[in-house]
Amino acid sequence: MKFSLKYSLRESELLKEFKNSSIIKLDKNIYTTKEMINIEKEIIQKVHQGFSSMPKALNELIKQKNHKLDINLTLDQKKMLEMILDTKDRYNAVQGDAGTGKTFALSKLNKILKDDIEIIGLSYTGKATAGLEEVGIKSYTLHSYLQQKEHKKSNRPKLYIVDETSLVGSKQIDQLMNISQKENSRVVFIGDTKQFSSIQAGNIFADMQKFGIKTIKLKQTQRQKSAITKSVVQAYNRDNTDQAIEILKKNKLFKEIENYDERIDYAVESYINNNQPLILTSTNQERKEINNQIRNKIDNPNQEHYLNIKESKQIKASKWSRY
Repeated sequence: MKFSLKYSLRESELLKEFKNSSIIKLDKNIYTTKEMINIEKEIIQKVHQGFSSMPKALNELIKQKNHKLDINLTLDQKKMLEMILDTKDRYNAVQGDAGTGKTFALSKLNKILKDDIEIIGLSYTGKATAGLEEVGIKSYTLHSYLQQKEHKKSNRPKLYIVDETSLVGSKQIDQLMNISQKENSRVVFIGDTKQFSSIQAGNIFADMQKFGIKTIKLKQTQRQKSAITKSVVQAYNRDNTDQAIEILKKNKLFKEIENYDERIDYAVESYINNNQPLILTSTNQERKEINNQIRNKIDNPNQEHYLNIKESKQIKASKWSRY
């Protein structure tokens, strides 16, 4: 392994290191540090300190906008906006399943508040930041915003929208909370605990919900249009993967092929005959083999064909602020 430890350590040596350091064993193969425990305790304390802490003038200003809620919103989306508009808490959360229209609801929120409230979008990824920008919300990656030495002062009340919060580590959440307390601004954390979790320390989005942050849950799927795809997504959202696969099999939308060569052949034929479907592989070896076979099976050598091949990209921490 390229990045493996050069020398092995005995368990006794590891335990000795743990005893003389700030590392704490929580469970089998699960470790943390005293620093992280303290940070996460402080985050929960800040959530509780934020209950009913916002100035009444701010809430009255926001509440006046409530009558502008769009009739095209789903019931869940309306509940989401009503919470954001009416709450007196400094911190709130939106737990939204994939495809429930969180970004669409935010576009309506921005139209309601943009003249009176400064809304700032924050996200762990540049892609999500771009999505917020598309609906008119001035946005930054969380890394770049937190690295700013000073944050622009505003004559208007400020509202932070943190998208994809499940990807954000506890330290960053704590930093943003410190900023919001200093500015007397509000924060809405939006995400889905069932999607990817943070690669940094902490599962704080789930923990905040567990320990009392006011949360609205979005479950009404909007992205999927057919009854079949909706039922599949709903099963996944209930953590019932077996049921989701059974629905796909029943409707002949899921095919298992045990033999490796037959599986590769089927993927290649599907690509050529079915309008270039998306092919996902678990290894580079499979990717290269499928690509080569597709090229070999193309009938017309004079006809141009394009293969979109996507690979993961590692970004150093020092360059995060650029994305």
